[in-house]
Amino acid sequence: VMPLLNVPLLGAIAPFGTKRSYKNKLITWLQPRSTIAEAYRALRVNILFRETQHEESVEHTRFLAVTSSNPSEGKSITTANLAVTFAITGMRVLLIDADLRRPSLHKQLDLSNTVGLSTLLSDKDTSIDRAIQPLVANGNLDVLTAGLTPLDPAQLLSSRRMAELMAEFEAD
Repeated sequence: VMPLLNVPLLGAIAPFGTKRSYKNKLITWLQPRSTIAEAYRALRVNILFRETQHEESVEHTRFLAVTSSNPSEGKSITTANLAVTFAITGMRVLLIDADLRRPSLHKQLDLSNTVGLSTLLSDKDTSIDRAIQPLVANGNLDVLTAGLTPLDPAQLLSSRRMAELMAEFEAD
């Protein structure tokens, strides 16, 4: 299927019931044998397959961005579930909530959001180790929550400090 933008469809995830809590939506972790978890694994395989077509080595750092044009379309849920599928295979994953306007990843994973990406971007003295939270149940998955909502999120995300952080994450 080639959508309007002329880019291939990498996967499709069935809608979740609206009565589920954030925690219940981490289905790749809670129900790894479900059809929805399988759809996330298929998405992971398709992402890796597309990468091997364009890269000579699969052993490099990858940055994936999940976005949409509207709020509440499931970006955070999709990103969290996809991160779990990568981490389960043994890959080191840093899941970053860069939605500085309406962060929700910390709610899904029941993590603190007092120190996060916005803190690292606005306070150079804050250590990365203080902001990154390991997801205890899986040693390969670390999380960087959004942190407190800044006055101008767009300015922070487009700053030189953001580029420096991304380079540090890639080097680690």
